[in-house]
Amino acid sequence: MNVTSTFRSSLAIIACLITFSFSTVKAQGIYWYEGFQATSLNSSSTDPSMVSPNVTVTYQQGDAGVWAMFGAYQSAGSGCTGVYGAKHIRMPKYTDGVTIPWLVSPIVTKGIAEVHFTAVTAGKRWIVQWTADTAATTTNWTKILDSVSIKTNCVDTMLVINQPTAKRIRFKDVTNGTTGYQIDVDSIYFKSVLPLPVKFANLNANLVSDFVKVNWNSEVEVNTNIYSIEKSTNGSDFKEIGKLFASNAGKYSWIDASPNAVNYYRIKSVDNNGSVNYSSVVKVLRQTKAGISVFPNPVADKKLNIQLDGFELGKYAVNVYSISGQTVLSTTINMENSSLAQTIALPNSIKAGIYQLELTNGANRFVKTISVQ
Repeated sequence: MNVTSTFRSSLAIIACLITFSFSTVKAQGIYWYEGFQATSLNSSSTDPSMVSPNVTVTYQQGDAGVWAMFGAYQSAGSGCTGVYGAKHIRMPKYTDGVTIPWLVSPIVTKGIAEVHFTAVTAGKRWIVQWTADTAATTTNWTKILDSVSIKTNCVDTMLVINQPTAKRIRFKDVTNGTTGYQIDVDSIYFKSVLPLPVKFANLNANLVSDFVKVNWNSEVEVNTNIYSIEKSTNGSDFKEIGKLFASNAGKYSWIDASPNAVNYYRIKSVDNNGSVNYSSVVKVLRQTKAGISVFPNPVADKKLNIQLDGFELGKYAVNVYSISGQTVLSTTINMENSSLAQTIALPNSIKAGIYQLELTNGANRFVKTISVQ
């Protein structure tokens, strides 16, 4: 079979796969757009040495994760500069039948419906494979196509596989005895078979007058049904205070008209299939300064009436000291709400005079001067 017939066969297979895709499974989300612009990769204008064991490189380009490469390097050539920048990945061709360069994607979790890539140089031939394994060096690869010949450079090429169990994709050179062949790729991204979870970004909450406005962005929003706004006063026990239906707007906000002195907020997304995903947690203080009131002051009948406002929840140690530093009272109180009114009985042995009232939770300390009759 000559090269022309091989290319025609490849096109026929791609066409069949694309037709099958749109009649069965709809691609839901995009895993990443990988432009291979990371500075941590080895940049070179010459072919690297083929070394063993297989070299892996780790870097974060958006959500790219860990890419595994053998005999591949980051080219400093011009690439498709108008689309993805000057740098791209190059895999030089070796003809000994053993040292065949390859590039393996990071692990994905929602299957792979489509593989998209942009070739830098037209006329090169590729093998593209998928696996359900997570190891980059696995031998359990299944071919998508034996040979993909790209006739136009710097355009998106799509291969359809619709594999819900796919974890990785491998790009591999085609060894046909021709020296000097090099395959280059400037961008890769996958579309998932299963819905990707919501990816939250830029969650913030701000005090506006007597209200708290909670804002959040959703970078990935596919198959999402509802956003639930949850609130806590201690950072661990959250309750729902409102709901919004997902509208693919990307940006959302919610007004809490009844904030506490201390407020923690998070967003819970619920997909159509019932899957749940949580955002990070943000904290808002309605009162930035805690206050202690004592009444009456001077204290009468050895009954210390205190009013606490704007305190974080938790246990506080309460101490009363004389002006000489002697401890005359030690007890504890538990702030279950941001405000608390409580009466504390002073010891009968306490004498009239000036004292220091101290409250502390270990991280913060509050002191107020009191007078005892």
